[in-house]
Amino acid sequence: MKKIFTVAMTAAIFACLISCGSTPKPEDNKKDETITAPVVQEEKKEEHKEKPAPKKKPLFGDDGLPIGKYVTMEDFEDGNYWMPVGSSWDDGDMSVDDDTTEEWGTNGPTSLKCIYKTKGGEFEKSGYYCDAPLESDWSDAKFVVIDVNNPNDYAIPLNIVLQTGDDWTWNQAEPQICEPGISTLVFDIRKFTNTSYVARMIVYLYGTPESNGFFFFDNYRVVF
Repeated sequence: MKKIFTVAMTAAIFACLISCGSTPKPEDNKKDETITAPVVQEEKKEEHKEKPAPKKKPLFGDDGLPIGKYVTMEDFEDGNYWMPVGSSWDDGDMSVDDDTTEEWGTNGPTSLKCIYKTKGGEFEKSGYYCDAPLESDWSDAKFVVIDVNNPNDYAIPLNIVLQTGDDWTWNQAEPQICEPGISTLVFDIRKFTNTSYVARMIVYLYGTPESNGFFFFDNYRVVF
């Protein structure tokens, strides 16, 4: 009887051990909850490269003269179409006379000799004008260039004016100082208006000279 009890106890213990050994641990019941983050591919941003600003074309060459297409509007080789303003405009102009001469010239032997007088006033001007430019359409013109011979022993301020359009708009450049001797003067006309029709060209001694005198100019050209 004791043996039977012992065997029964042994069997019970063995069954208990098997039961305990097969019970799943709590950790074993858990699913793998690790979440793998999705791989996000970074979009490649295109580098924004600013385009370099276009290089501005130089306005002047190494010789100091404007760069562009030159058109000669007057060289006085075909006669004189210029007049002194004198008293005709009733504005106190001090010009006396003008005439073509071969005393000096740059584009051929002939130039215009412009004679003036002075009363020694605070401000005087002497104008010489032409109503027959070689071409009347100066659209997109940038500069006027003229050659000047100042035979006086003092500097003179020279200027140009264009009267343009049907209403003869007055367009005046900045005066340039012409020292004694031969000079090439450049006048900026980029802000002039109505230049598709130029009715009149004027060259002015634009200031009171030290004495009565004269100057020559030649080779009046327009730079486009």
